[in-house]
Amino acid sequence: MLRSLLSAHGANPEMITVFIDGYFEEPLEVTKLFGLRGIQHTPIGVKNARISQHYKASLTATFNIFPNAKYVIIVEEDLDVSPDFFSYFSQTKRLLEEDETLYCISAWNDQGYEHTSSDPSLLYRVETMPGLGWILKRSLYKDELESKWPTPEKMWDWDMWMRLPEVRKGRECVIPDVSRTYHFGASGLNMNSYFQDVYFKKHSFNTLPYVKLKHVDR
Repeated sequence: MLRSLLSAHGANPEMITVFIDGYFEEPLEVTKLFGLRGIQHTPIGVKNARISQHYKASLTATFNIFPNAKYVIIVEEDLDVSPDFFSYFSQTKRLLEEDETLYCISAWNDQGYEHTSSDPSLLYRVETMPGLGWILKRSLYKDELESKWPTPEKMWDWDMWMRLPEVRKGRECVIPDVSRTYHFGASGLNMNSYFQDVYFKKHSFNTLPYVKLKHVDR
């Protein structure tokens, strides 16, 4: 994942932070090998609650490290990114400032299969929060999400919580027709090889170095 992220046009190593849930030498050394900032923290909770607390700690730390940043891009460890990953977000992030009915910008299309999605310049608005490579606005996190984030004793998935009607409040996300991330992880708390093969493997993935997106001003 780090290799594809650093290979994407516009990648700036100084702006990338790798968060490690626990004190493990190997992932921290890999982070150093790529010349990136690595931060470890003590795990809180178990199973899904632990993952949720890891996300909260990582988001809070990121906005503290970059106090002037209006946005953060979240990329999970089991994703590869397209060559135009940062270009895609560069063309779309201003929509979050201009349109208060938007919740996020995502690089992932849940329905973007090889037989259904072929136009990398096309965008959609959807009534959900896809995740899997997405932009979060500082004001949304600080003003709404951070204080209400599920506590360690709640065995909730953080992303399912973010999709709850009372949290999303009718806001929508912008996604591409052709995904800018590719999910390759086949094992984990909520993942297995069967689900990877059936759902993720045949998703369309952009390989072009630059794509001018259509109708961004609409």
